[in-house]
Amino acid sequence: MSDLSQLSTGKKQEAIFWGLLFCLMIFVYRPALSGPFEFDDGHSIRDNQAIHDLHNVIGVFTSAKYSTTMPVNWSYRPVTTFSNMLLWQVANGSPVPFRVFKLVVFILMGILLVRIWKILLPKVPEVILFAAISLFAVNPVNTEVLIYVSASSTLLAGFFSVLALWLYLLYRRELRVVWLALSLLSYFTATMAKEEGIAAYAFIVFIELYLRQTDGKRLLDLSLLKTAVLYLIPCGLDLLLFSQMYESTQLISRAQVTTLQYFITQWRAWLRYVVMYFVPYDLNSDNLNFGFNYSLKERVVLFSLLGNIILLAGSILLWRRRKPIFLFALMCFYAGVSPASSVVRLAEPVNDHRAFLGYMGFSVVSVWLLNWLWSYQKSVCKVVIAGVAVSYCAGTRIRAETYSNGEKFWRDVVAKNPSHARARNNLGVELMAQARYKEALEEIRVCIRLQDNYANCYINAAIVAAALGDDAEAEKNFNLGIQYDNFIVLSRSFYAQFLIARGDVTKALKLLEECDQFTHGLDLDVRVWMVTALVKMGDENRAAAVIRDSMKTFGRNPRIVPADFPD
Repeated sequence: MSDLSQLSTGKKQEAIFWGLLFCLMIFVYRPALSGPFEFDDGHSIRDNQAIHDLHNVIGVFTSAKYSTTMPVNWSYRPVTTFSNMLLWQVANGSPVPFRVFKLVVFILMGILLVRIWKILLPKVPEVILFAAISLFAVNPVNTEVLIYVSASSTLLAGFFSVLALWLYLLYRRELRVVWLALSLLSYFTATMAKEEGIAAYAFIVFIELYLRQTDGKRLLDLSLLKTAVLYLIPCGLDLLLFSQMYESTQLISRAQVTTLQYFITQWRAWLRYVVMYFVPYDLNSDNLNFGFNYSLKERVVLFSLLGNIILLAGSILLWRRRKPIFLFALMCFYAGVSPASSVVRLAEPVNDHRAFLGYMGFSVVSVWLLNWLWSYQKSVCKVVIAGVAVSYCAGTRIRAETYSNGEKFWRDVVAKNPSHARARNNLGVELMAQARYKEALEEIRVCIRLQDNYANCYINAAIVAAALGDDAEAEKNFNLGIQYDNFIVLSRSFYAQFLIARGDVTKALKLLEECDQFTHGLDLDVRVWMVTALVKMGDENRAAAVIRDSMKTFGRNPRIVPADFPD
């Protein structure tokens, strides 16, 4: 009876711990919870009318085109898109439920991580495990994953990856097929949240090798081969679905560097991510200053390669000295970052949430280090934990303040990337939203000076000119925007709105039809302005046809469907 009582007490204490940790996370992230949607949140959530209507749920799972209004960003991530769809119904346009949901998912992932750590390092006391997960929870390096709503894809991929790993460990211990089946399903779900979830395959292989090493068993045998082959099934299904749902428009937004140049840049990025895990000194929401590397002969490239070799060699040396946890953690880190930080070219060289899956595997190093310090000198360990916790909480709170409103956010980005056009342009957009046109124009002019072929700068310059009554300047900048706009939609749709307001409806309609063709009819704003143009031209029948076709995707959205329009 006393054993049952102790077990019950232990579970209550653990539940209290997780509740307190959740409250701590709410406290440090509170300034950002009601902050605006930022960056990709606009086109993927706030303005994405396709996910505002639950009738499109089937389309979410059968096409990448529902993930965003921007064709260049179409990605097949149905689990993430579906979660955004459901949260929009709850949120009714507010970002708060999205961010609270992310904190809940993180806590659930933390519970699983602690259980995995117990298996990897069974002699570590629970106080160290809970200290390590607490530090991980308030580490400023995770702020972008937990605040930036569009990074839900990374968080969900991480959660389902950890769940797949935990279920595999249950299967390994109990040999119940149900755990294996659920693990395979979780792995499949991780990749359906984001492509980076494919790294969970490596996590499972590495943890099996680690446990074999610690148990004194043969590292390679037929059972390991069976496991590896078995997890190739959901992996192959994922790749098949990705290939079927792939949209060629994604190529437009790829980095303008070669695969080799992108890869050698990531050698430097990997070292940055490792350092940032312990000392998050360079949090930057649009880190364009990091830059790309262009040649293997660059000194920084060679030093970065050497740094990674030293990390790997040191981990192998520790493995040979019966400390395999470092090699396991490092290999999980490399596996976790590799989908986005190796040979698949993305638009930015680095970002603050890209290493999150790698950190989940790498985090076990913190457990080992804290346990080593605890065994050496408990009082010192307590001081270190307290000091790191306070500094992490302060750093996260400060970062959350940055996300509390749009102007703070973009001024922070400009301060850290003063010589990059995109940061200046986006600050200009924020000032335009506040009708501070003269200040906005100053930022936009700097944007054009920094990059004279950046379409968005000219589009916004045109909008500001129109707002200030200078139509000739607006026309000039709209035409320059169209000249440089590879993405087609933004420049043409805004120019069309300008033309409609000035009575040139025929020209506006032609531009809108180009946009509609490019977006496959999935941009509600384009459809609304098409109907407006057709009505002004007196073509009521064609306007009605556009409305009926739009209802298939957007339902009876009042922005495009009049109240008296027949079903």
